[in-house]
This record gives sequence, structure tokens and C-alpha cells, in this order.
Amino acid sequence: MNKKAVLVIDPGKISGVALFWFDEDLAVATNEMTVADTVEGFEIAARNYEDLTVVVENYVISQRTVQVAPQCDALDLIGYTKLRAQTLEIPYVLQTPAQAKSFATDDKLKALGWYERTTDGHRNDACRHLLVYLVQHEKAYSAEHIIPRIAKEVLK
Repeated sequence: MNKKAVLVIDPGKISGVALFWFDEDLAVATNEMTVADTVEGFEIAARNYEDLTVVVENYVISQRTVQVAPQCDALDLIGYTKLRAQTLEIPYVLQTPAQAKSFATDDKLKALGWYERTTDGHRNDACRHLLVYLVQHEKAYSAEHIIPRIAKEVLK
């Protein structure tokens, strides 16, 4: 069993998923997955990491949501992952889209080697939430590995 990881989900009909394990290379595996594949990925990560944290982008239904994208896949995934995390006693963090978009810019993702151009950008959105989570909750790791790399590249 592997030790420590963070699984990040940007939920939707097609979800952005990022799995990060703590090493000096800042390795992250990303994918864009269907709802069923996202659930399966959650279960695999829960079995394979003894110290897993799950971070999920919150989805709020607004008047605009009802008009533009009336689908429940994101809500279904949030509910499933939240309940499974509680059952398995896995730390679970909900983050807002604004937290990710305002702080975790494309330039910062590129500096970390986490940016990948895709049609809808779901992978990048998962990486944005990963970056926000690490900086806010894994401060020592971020100070040693993430902030110096961002500063070196972004402040050139």
C-alpha cells in the first residue's frame, strides 16, 4: 500500500481527476473521466493509499446553472464521494471554483508541469484545486517544493 496522496475531482458529466502523491518531482496523474470511471478511480485510490485526502470542487446550482447546464452528474459525484469518504474515514475537502480560478493560474500550473491543454480543461481544473489545497493545507511541503518552483518560473 502506498503512503500519502491527494485525489482531486472536478465533478461533472466528464470529470477532471488528479492524483498527487508526495514526492520531490511534484508528480501528478490526471485524466478526464465519465461518472462511472470517476467512482471507480475513487475506490481504487481509497484502497491503495493509506493516507488519502479527497478534494472536490463544490457545485452550486444557480439560475444560470438551470438555464445553461441542467444536469446532476456533479451533484451525484459530490454526494457519493462525500458519503464514501465519511464511511472510509478519509478526509474530505470541498473547494469553490473561485478559489481555484483566482489563485491557480495557467502560468502557475505550467511552472509545476501540471498544465495540459484539453478541449474542456477539466484536467487543469482538477490541478487548480490540487494547487489550492496543497498551499492551504500542506504548508511545509508547499514551502519547500511548490512555491520555489512557481516563483522561479512565474517571476522571471
